[in-house]
Amino acid sequence: MLACAGVIGRMGNIAQGTTVSDYHVSERQHQISTQTSLLHCTWMGKKLNILDTPGYLDFISEALAAVRVADFALVVVHAQHGIGVGTERVWNCATDCGIPKVIVVNAVDKQNAHFDEVLADARAHYGPKVFPLNVPINPGPNFNQVLDVLRNEVVTYETDGHGKFREEPATGEWKERVTQLHRELIELIAESDDTLLNKFFEQGSLSEEEFRAGIHAAVQAQMFIPLFCTSATSNVGVGRLLDFIAKYGSSPLDREKVDAEDARSGAQLRSESRRHRAGAASVQDDERRTLRRAFVLPDLFRANHDRRRFVQRQPQHHGTHRADFSAQRPDARDGVASRRGRHWRDGETQEHAHRRHALRPESSGETSRAGISAPEHSRRAATQGEG
Repeated sequence: MLACAGVIGRMGNIAQGTTVSDYHVSERQHQISTQTSLLHCTWMGKKLNILDTPGYLDFISEALAAVRVADFALVVVHAQHGIGVGTERVWNCATDCGIPKVIVVNAVDKQNAHFDEVLADARAHYGPKVFPLNVPINPGPNFNQVLDVLRNEVVTYETDGHGKFREEPATGEWKERVTQLHRELIELIAESDDTLLNKFFEQGSLSEEEFRAGIHAAVQAQMFIPLFCTSATSNVGVGRLLDFIAKYGSSPLDREKVDAEDARSGAQLRSESRRHRAGAASVQDDERRTLRRAFVLPDLFRANHDRRRFVQRQPQHHGTHRADFSAQRPDARDGVASRRGRHWRDGETQEHAHRRHALRPESSGETSRAGISAPEHSRRAATQGEG
């Protein structure tokens, strides 16, 4: 999407660690997304704010948190694997939040990609309202052509990653198929609105203007769930997906009121959304806290874990004594804490305790770490020096 919109000059590569969204060191090392990334681009004069979430089920909390503040969910399904457990959880969360869904079948350029099977599986899970707006003509490693149902065209893409394409009218069997799909789509849109349905029965069809005007309302009511096929690595089909989002996608104006729950009484409320900040302050605060948990805590946990591991493995030297900090928390400050015979006084900091012990003169009977008393150690050193 960023490459199509001109935000970046060339597409990133997961294997090379050059993708924009996977910027963390661990993400580049493991070549997977582990946290939500905030991206944005402008398409057809409209700004699109993108929350790119991890696809692995281990990091499902990132996706569930992002869905709470999104205007609609773009659910990506792999063309080889189909619908999985993570798909179901994100779908159910989006349904509970009352936001529309759009399905994208990605990786159609892979070997053994099964678009028709994924489409049938999606309809079996979510009903006949799932409808393809484009169909791959040559799925597999050479995938570069799609059948556009909205425009009754065949779109041929260049596979160099720039997303350029050319359009031509469908012919032969593909013309028959796109005509049938276009007619079914008009019927599906007409069923989403009583006014359009009456016009459809009176006229036998809908005009192109009436048909396109009803798409947005049908998507918002989830009477129509669009399905697209793409190849993210070769940038095939992404441009038309952006066209649909810019024309018919959701915006904050479509959710002026959101469902909420009173934290004290548990009563269900109908609160005004961010467009009316005074009435929705409590809802927004909850959303911000959720996002902070999703974005910040994983990094803080890793930082604390690395710091604690470093302190445990690195012994500290003070004067002639060697202190090991592995047996005590590094952040302990109050009370008395024992570290190999040394004690902290009440209210004393770690630095002051080390300075006090380092300056304390050793008694003649104190034993060093090697098990030799200080006077005996001096006599042995003098004897060795004389020899």
